Amino acid sequence: MNHLELINSLYPYFPKDIDYYNEKYQDSEEYQFLAKVCDIADTDKQTYLQLLEELNGIANTVDFTQLFARDRCFRLLTNVSYDFSLLTSISIIAPYFIFQTFYNTGGRRESFDVSQVPDILMEKISVIIHKIFPAYSLLPEELRDIAVKEISLPRTPLGEVTIAKAIFTDASI
Repeated sequence: MNHLELINSLYPYFPKDIDYYNEKYQDSEEYQFLAKVCDIADTDKQTYLQLLEELNGIANTVDFTQLFARDRCFRLLTNVSYDFSLLTSISIIAPYFIFQTFYNTGGRRESFDVSQVPDILMEKISVIIHKIFPAYSLLPEELRDIAVKEISLPRTPLGEVTIAKAIFTDASI
């Protein structure tokens, strides 16, 4: 899927050219559709719970998801080492997942370079995701920061939403 096809696939979930804080946003068909998709994903979690269980077999993994409150993805935080946790986000609106790493000290989370995570661990997690979600793939780096200028999110105004923020979350991408 090229970036234009991916951007066009997002429009059913986000009203075009309406700021999130405009009263028309929450009344829009797109917003209502996204809410419904999030509710369904939150209710029908069997596949997701299987993923959580299998990831726990590799390393301690906790559910970090807040569907619809801020996320359009399942977010799983896996302890990689004493200092590192790997955040795996699996979209509910597009067949993609993404990895981010966090350094945990004193309850603080700071994003940093994902290359700090051992490749073998990321490969194991990718294999498990592909087993449970066969159509999913890692969102290519070159697509992550492409702007979707016509949509906004609670923490991201019109013109500043990226593909990654739209697909996953506006909390920490």
